[in-house]
Amino acid sequence: MITTRSIGALALAAAVLLALPIPAAAVSDLLPDLKMAPLYDVSLEYKKSGKVRLRFGTIVMNIGQGPLEARGNKRIKGHMTEIRQVIHSSTGSTRSVTPPNVTGFYAGDGHNHWHLSQFVVATLYPAEAAGPPAPSAVRSLHKIGFCLTDSLRVPEEIRPPNSAPRRAYPWTGCGNSNSTHFKMGISVGWADEYPAWIAHQWVEVTNLPEDDYRLCATPNPVGDWLELDQTNNSAWIDVHLNVAAKQVSIIGQGDTDCQPAAAAALTAAFRGAPAALYCPIETETALDRRLGQL
Repeated sequence: MITTRSIGALALAAAVLLALPIPAAAVSDLLPDLKMAPLYDVSLEYKKSGKVRLRFGTIVMNIGQGPLEARGNKRIKGHMTEIRQVIHSSTGSTRSVTPPNVTGFYAGDGHNHWHLSQFVVATLYPAEAAGPPAPSAVRSLHKIGFCLTDSLRVPEEIRPPNSAPRRAYPWTGCGNSNSTHFKMGISVGWADEYPAWIAHQWVEVTNLPEDDYRLCATPNPVGDWLELDQTNNSAWIDVHLNVAAKQVSIIGQGDTDCQPAAAAALTAAFRGAPAALYCPIETETALDRRLGQL
């Protein structure tokens, strides 16, 4: 039976509930999730010097919850001495973290813009090696600097529902020789492409014996950038390589983890490299010489 007293009690309870503070919505990071698309446009390039290069294209996709956004500030000559990853949240706020040992440097490949160091590592090693390949058997991507942009849309069948509707990180965000800061990145549902023809997008294969080799490419190889899942980053192809006959053919592919331990050592070597490695007037011959010294 509803009485005047019970109605009053309900009213009092309602008033108390209305007076209580509403709990703030939990703030969660919207992290990127980087994934290498299948490698493509694999070919051999023969130079007049006698050097032979294995060229290929890479596409780094972001299938996560938020963008990968990188900002560089505090320029000193050819370096941005402050690199930050800007992490977006579920409430629209942002926070910044400093990725360890990432360098922001100008040019080095003839392009008039800024780069981030070692965002992608690619390695070539014998496909049928028993156990991890020895460091001496691992050859690496010559390209060491990356300008992150929204180059392509991720294929619709794997594009996240929260994908950015339009490009947020154009190539102009990588700045130019006059820039005192930069803002580059990869939006959700977008991808950063490095075609096979671009500067330094190759692994040297001069004098390699005819055999089957694995070409493995991985963004964020040592976890400098915060993301949802670092175990799904890699893509690889197995190729049969015959340099003397000018033949390369793809015999297998996959997206399991494929970076040998030697790749981490290579990245560490670049981290300790002299600043001159990233100078804006570095010639390809000089860069070859420096890489051989690491």
